[in-house]
Amino acid sequence: MDLAWIFRASVKASDGVHLCFRSSGHRCVFADKGAALVDCIRADQGPKGLSFYNCFDSDMFPNFANALCTNSRLQILDFVFNEGNFPDLDAFAAALEENQGLTQVSLTWVNVKDETFTLLMKSLRYHPALRKLSLTCRNWLSDEKRTSRVQEIKQMLETNTVLSNFNCRCRLVGNQSFVPAYDVELFKKAVRPRLEINRFRKYVAAISSERDTEVRRKQLAWAVSAVSDKPNIIYQLVSGNNDIIELP
Repeated sequence: MDLAWIFRASVKASDGVHLCFRSSGHRCVFADKGAALVDCIRADQGPKGLSFYNCFDSDMFPNFANALCTNSRLQILDFVFNEGNFPDLDAFAAALEENQGLTQVSLTWVNVKDETFTLLMKSLRYHPALRKLSLTCRNWLSDEKRTSRVQEIKQMLETNTVLSNFNCRCRLVGNQSFVPAYDVELFKKAVRPRLEINRFRKYVAAISSERDTEVRRKQLAWAVSAVSDKPNIIYQLVSGNNDIIELP
């Protein structure tokens, strides 16, 4: 089945919706090598969300990724590639630095080389919108590499104030099990608190914007009690609203 004509027909009627293309049984492909799709994304048109399940060839992915540089409309992107058809993420990592619109990205069965991961973290440092990123990789990493990846994620989050959900996993060689593509304990200590701080920024801003001081104090008290086991978040809430705190 040719998906190109389906996509062309969907563009004008797709304002604000999420389009999903899935291959199950029959082979579904873009006969035009994705040209219609790429042109649409590059022109900042089309849907707010796109999902492709086993119907997107890896050799089409670089052109699609490059088109994201000029796109601020697409918000949600979800790819599941066929096993054995793994694309490299070089083009996507580079394009993400210029992209302004993506808020959620999930890429399943991709190659993430060391230099690509470094470029990806660099591109994420100042991305204005991406809140959720999930990668499932075919690359197996040594303990040393998994530790270094945590350090790169941590450095990225020193300037990124938006990303609040990050997951990267890889498959164990010889079986169907998955493991995180980073040192788990180090991730919990060095990365997770920063992700939580980003997730709570909007709540701090919402409380700070309340004009009624008494209402604001009640909101702050409720928020602090709700995160009593998270000192980093408590500090964030208090420091962002210290003008209404009365010391005994």
